[in-house]
Amino acid sequence: MLRIGLVLLAVLAAAPTAAALGPEDEARLDGLFAGLMETHHIPGAVLMVVEDGRVVLSKGYGVADLETRSPVDPQATLFRVASISKLFVATAVMQQVELGRLDLDADVNGYLESFQLEPTYDQPVTLRHLLTHTGGFDDRFLRTAEPLERTPTPLGEYLARDMPPRVMPPGKTISYSNHGYALAGYLVERVSGVPFAEYVRREILMPLGMHRSSFGIPTPLPATLARPYVWRAGRHVELGYDRLLDFPAGDLVTCGADLARFLLAHLDGGRFGTARILPEARIEEMHRQQVTMAEGLAGWSLGFSVVDRPPLPARAHGGSWRGFGSHAVIVPERNLGWFVSTNHDFHPAFFDALRRGLWETLVPGPRPEPPLPSPDFAERAGDYVGSYVANRRVRSTVLKLGELLFEMDLSLDETGALVLAPAGGGGEPLRLVETGPDRFVAAQGWPRAAFARGADGRVTQLFVESRVLDRLPAWRSPRNQVLIALVAALLFLSTLLGWGLGAVARALAGAEPSPVRLRSRVLGSVASAILLVFLALVATLAGDPDIWDLMIELPLAFRVTVWLPLAALPLALALPLELFRGFQGKVPLARLHYGLLTLAVALVVVGAFAWNAVPWKT
Repeated sequence: MLRIGLVLLAVLAAAPTAAALGPEDEARLDGLFAGLMETHHIPGAVLMVVEDGRVVLSKGYGVADLETRSPVDPQATLFRVASISKLFVATAVMQQVELGRLDLDADVNGYLESFQLEPTYDQPVTLRHLLTHTGGFDDRFLRTAEPLERTPTPLGEYLARDMPPRVMPPGKTISYSNHGYALAGYLVERVSGVPFAEYVRREILMPLGMHRSSFGIPTPLPATLARPYVWRAGRHVELGYDRLLDFPAGDLVTCGADLARFLLAHLDGGRFGTARILPEARIEEMHRQQVTMAEGLAGWSLGFSVVDRPPLPARAHGGSWRGFGSHAVIVPERNLGWFVSTNHDFHPAFFDALRRGLWETLVPGPRPEPPLPSPDFAERAGDYVGSYVANRRVRSTVLKLGELLFEMDLSLDETGALVLAPAGGGGEPLRLVETGPDRFVAAQGWPRAAFARGADGRVTQLFVESRVLDRLPAWRSPRNQVLIALVAALLFLSTLLGWGLGAVARALAGAEPSPVRLRSRVLGSVASAILLVFLALVATLAGDPDIWDLMIELPLAFRVTVWLPLAALPLALALPLELFRGFQGKVPLARLHYGLLTLAVALVVVGAFAWNAVPWKT
């Protein structure tokens, strides 16, 4: 009876109360959601605001299911909050640190039995590295999810088989890692002797009264689970559900009211009502910034991203997975927090505008004046402009090809500021003004940016707060790689058409045979046909909007496609010989064409290997 009473007290303590926000503030937020949801085709959303130990605003907007038109209910509608799950991993780790079973600075291999992290670098990977995204792992998305009807794969079995390789020394570079957090969750499982999902249920969800929440989608599907959508080709498309194999990093299912309890516990030093999930000192350690890429920039705490947006610092985390997008924020100095979740693929434009509106409404205060560009900055801009890609990217599987879609272009605008924008267009450009040597800031004093230089003095990386971008030489630019592929495709197509039409024309006119010998033409034609099909299929895959399906399995067509460069490899080796002996008479134009064809075949085959478009990388 005592336990039941304590749980009831905890639930009542977090029950919605009269909004502490003024009516004008609430009306402004209602208008903000209505306008942005209509503009960006968001079916439903939930908003929870907590302050001074209580829920001050609890709102559902739109519908959880477009077919039934059931409205979003903050108390009941379930959302997949994706990477917000990592906050529960970090909290669970700190519980085990408090019990003395885990050490934040010990080599994680000491806790592992069935597998070990490879000794790529002298420095060991620690839990502190895992929780601050500085473990140095490659990224991985291919086969990180499975259908719900499949028998669940045990976490340890999955990590032993598919833990990404280490590609950077630990502790040096912030590179967001789902698998790093999945490994941290597995360590909790190892030392507690309880499966991770069950551990979190017992030690975090139940004490906080989060009775509707769980890791993994419950089966059968609850009627209160929101349907996931994306707006595509002028209509909403339902995306369905899956199960994450690295599930501690992103498979929490929860409702607005439940997540509000978690935020309240973090704002009250680990306490919620009569329950306590962590001592206050451990909560403070979790919230303290642990790493940064440059002095004065925001970095990561243990679980939370640090946000130094004026006028007050905050801690935050977002989440994005198959038809759901979420964002959670706490502002400890104001004892304030909020949570937003939608049943639409994470929409950057929607969340960027929403974050601004929420911040301006909930955290009023003075903002710095936008800085003015230096009159002579154009003389130094050449040090910085160029192509950049996110340091968090796939390097070791065929999904490395995704890098071709996410190049960032840093250019100088007419006012003397740097502008960072996606090379292919879309997205909101970020305008940066110089404030000191290799230091920049955007309007209103946030975000801030800094550049790193190599031993030769050249710029190698751009840091936008905790986001790390690597600068690429011109030959590595995805845009230039795509241009090479397009030129090669045109050459392959013109070769096939030219030789074919030429043969027909000569036959009809009774002219002499082609100066290119038959064997050489056959080799060149077969190579052109194989690689033209290869490039066309790769381009089709890149344009496929069902990106989430790649997390489960590559399409059969693409698993066949990656064999084509191997089939063309012998031809690529034979063509240079034909360049010297495959011609009749002095025919410089024919030799020039054949030389360009030989070069194009070699570049595409080598490029396929460089971009992991080969069977053993799938």
